[in-house]
Amino acid sequence: MDQDEANIDPYLHLGLTPAATEKDIKSAYRKKSLGVHPDRNPDNPQAAHQFHLLTVSQALLLDGPKRAILDVKLEAAAKRAERTAGLESRKRGMVNDLVAREEAFKKAKSSATSSSSASTAQEASVQSAGRKLREEAAAAALAADDFARSEEKRINKLASKSQSNSSNRSSSTITDLDVTLRLSLPLPIFSHLVSEPGALEKFLLAKYGKVDTVVLREGKVKKSSSSSSKAGKEQATAMVVFEQSNLGGCWALWEDCRSGRGGWEGVKAKWGNKGVEPEWVGRLGRAKESAAASSTTTTAEPSLESTGFTGFGGGSRSSNGGVPSFSFDPTSATGGGGPSTAPPPPPENYESSTLLRMRQAERERLEREIREEEMEDGE
Repeated sequence: MDQDEANIDPYLHLGLTPAATEKDIKSAYRKKSLGVHPDRNPDNPQAAHQFHLLTVSQALLLDGPKRAILDVKLEAAAKRAERTAGLESRKRGMVNDLVAREEAFKKAKSSATSSSSASTAQEASVQSAGRKLREEAAAAALAADDFARSEEKRINKLASKSQSNSSNRSSSTITDLDVTLRLSLPLPIFSHLVSEPGALEKFLLAKYGKVDTVVLREGKVKKSSSSSSKAGKEQATAMVVFEQSNLGGCWALWEDCRSGRGGWEGVKAKWGNKGVEPEWVGRLGRAKESAAASSTTTTAEPSLESTGFTGFGGGSRSSNGGVPSFSFDPTSATGGGGPSTAPPPPPENYESSTLLRMRQAERERLEREIREEEMEDGE
């Protein structure tokens, strides 16, 4: 998040709330940008600056990770303002109480018939109490200011750390793109997995374990590479996102598609991150080669500890066909032909809802990439 993005409130500039959708953001940007576009307002010297603020606001809200950081900062600022308002209210109450007591003292003094010594003692007592209240009010205000400054520093540090982690990910971090495979399924060979809703997801779940998302597009006609024929081959495209805890299943599907084993003949697989193979796949392959070279009597796959990853489900590779076996029972996992009952979801909180919004944005981006690649292939 650069300096311009850190110093503006995009919701304020676009007239939106944190619950605004991508459609709302684009609609608000179009309406407001038309009113301040420099070409339409040549006599307004502020038009270019206002148009720039609208452009930066739209880009910030359409960027899922940056918007999540922004929402965290705005929520922290709101809580800080609420706490400050509470302290201010308390301070005003103390001042009002002081004023009331002083007024009561003045009234008591004017109507008192007691001796001057008693009046002097009472006045001194009230003045002492007033000084004490003023000192407490000043101390409370100072504490509020110190707390606000410390909170602002902490929030900025957290935001900076989150941004650094997002832009400079370590090699051991695994994202959804690192466990995403794009499959090109030739038709009608794989029609049985494409025509029935949910058939592909059930098949992958039973054979390879937990799958987070399956996005399927049917009936794409791919042009033949032969210059002598304009005929095309129909195929379906599937974007498969595995659970990050099921790296073993993701690796097994990649190996089967690449080698044409397990009934995946003719299927082309590409990694979701623009075809770039994730680093954990190479580490797993190197560990496998090392294990195979060190033993001539066993065909066991390398241990998960040697790859530096966990979450393979305790799976190992069987000797017949090289397809990994998993610790779960596919029959029980599908309920004898249907999906098993999922455990109740955890109670929703701010962090889980933020992750859900980021995950939804990632899925929408995957669908857009599929459509763009299909358009490029069609050309």
